Amino acid sequence: MPELPLTGRWACGQLRYRSDAAPLVSLYCQCRDCQYDSGTGHSCHVMLAEAALVLSGPVKLYQLMADSGEAAVCVFCRSADHPRSGTVPGAIFVIAGRLDDRRGSCRRRLST
Repeated sequence: MPELPLTGRWACGQLRYRSDAAPLVSLYCQCRDCQYDSGTGHSCHVMLAEAALVLSGPVKLYQLMADSGEAAVCVFCRSADHPRSGTVPGAIFVIAGRLDDRRGSCRRRLST
């Protein structure tokens, strides 16, 4: 597991994040949106507590309907519309590959 704080960035480098709390869970998501974003059958995510997360940079929010039928809010970098990170109440999922230190970031596999 990476050491705290967890830090990372979007591909453009303009939007960064930091969390002083350990991830709530890490997982492989196989929803259709993650398949489109990754170009593969899944995407590796780390779920961070929203209260412990600090975003810095241009942010744009977008709401979509998840495979479960629940609404999901997605976080984009406003300057480049790079692939998003999703949110659920109280938490934000970030793509594990965007962590500055990715050691041990994905351990649990979930299917839709």
